[in-house]
Amino acid sequence: MSLEAISGLLQKATGLDVDTVGLPVIRQAIDDRMAECNINNYSTYYTILNKTPGELQALINETMVPETWFFRGQEPFVCLRSYVMREWMLKPDKDVLRILTIPCSTGEEPYSVAITLIECGLKPSDFAIDAIDVSTQSLDMAKEAVYTDHSFRGVDPILRKNYFSKIENGYRLNRNIRDLVKFEHGNILSLDCPGNMALYDIIFCRNLLIYFNKETQDNVLGKLHFLLKNNGILFIGHGEAGCMVGHDYKSIGKPSAFAYSKSDKEIFVPPQRKLKTPLKRRTNQHNNIKTNNNAGIIEECSKKKERDPTKILEDARQLANIGRLAEAEQKCRENLETDGPSAEAFYLLGVILDAQGNKSGAEYLYKRAIYLCPDHYQSLIHLASHAERQGDMQKAEIYRSRSEKHAVGKVGKQ
Repeated sequence: MSLEAISGLLQKATGLDVDTVGLPVIRQAIDDRMAECNINNYSTYYTILNKTPGELQALINETMVPETWFFRGQEPFVCLRSYVMREWMLKPDKDVLRILTIPCSTGEEPYSVAITLIECGLKPSDFAIDAIDVSTQSLDMAKEAVYTDHSFRGVDPILRKNYFSKIENGYRLNRNIRDLVKFEHGNILSLDCPGNMALYDIIFCRNLLIYFNKETQDNVLGKLHFLLKNNGILFIGHGEAGCMVGHDYKSIGKPSAFAYSKSDKEIFVPPQRKLKTPLKRRTNQHNNIKTNNNAGIIEECSKKKERDPTKILEDARQLANIGRLAEAEQKCRENLETDGPSAEAFYLLGVILDAQGNKSGAEYLYKRAIYLCPDHYQSLIHLASHAERQGDMQKAEIYRSRSEKHAVGKVGKQ
């Protein structure tokens, strides 16, 4: 059996798209487990994986490298606080607030949710937090709840002082917060849906969809939609907005939170409500910018309260060219939400994420671009460069060959 067969087994178990994650990353995890088991050929290891569930789980643990920290992204937690204070707490007949975080990794996200709710003044009996992950190793670390400085990037020192105790090897989360989260081993691909599970008011599923192929993304988004209550909120990662196109979710109008509410097709939502508030807020922000060499471009991109959707991508290009990547990113996401998927929007958003250091998110978007337009030259070139950086020269050559055929075709038509 080959390396590809083992990778296929891992993909079937976790949903991770080998092309997106990168074969060198998968190969390293497999080689590390083979060394641990004193095995020197893929065929023998493949047989063990099929016969030994514990070894398959060990490979999954080796593959899943957690990268998270408390209050990561901040805006989703600001949005959560706003929802709790301004909507949920005002409901006369409210039930227990149910929240799911999946994947929960080493626990920073669900614990951040718990701290946010306590800071809102909620009692432990007011809410329930479920946290699920496919890695048993990450879950063990989450339950232990001991963290180093790496997990507190950008966190207010007062929060750490209030909710953690200093110990020899880091900081341990206080027991009263640890007890607020119920951790469970599980796989989102095999997650039971109602009636085996209760419905959730809020689901955090951030920075997972980018590692799946389109079919798996659709499957997962369908499961999450089924698990959400009507008008429930789904938080996703900043590189995953493109995944939402064509699904029954609608943006709640908090651009930096990347939050979507469950949308039922039977309910009519006036389209003009979708963009009015965020566009007005961005206009106010831009009007406060001091005059500089780029002021003319920025003013032009911000002049109208309601933008013609066909001009949004051009605005995004101009903003990106002058280094205003956050605004450019938001313009691209507006285009995807208003006009639907397009190769140019996915490509430009990929370039912006590349510039921001989000390589995996950028690669995913380039692939979405060539899915829609197989001969999209710029996306093919960027994918070739990504493959080269990952050490996959065979794949890089495939992308370059496709791009050269497209370039020749263009010359022939001139």
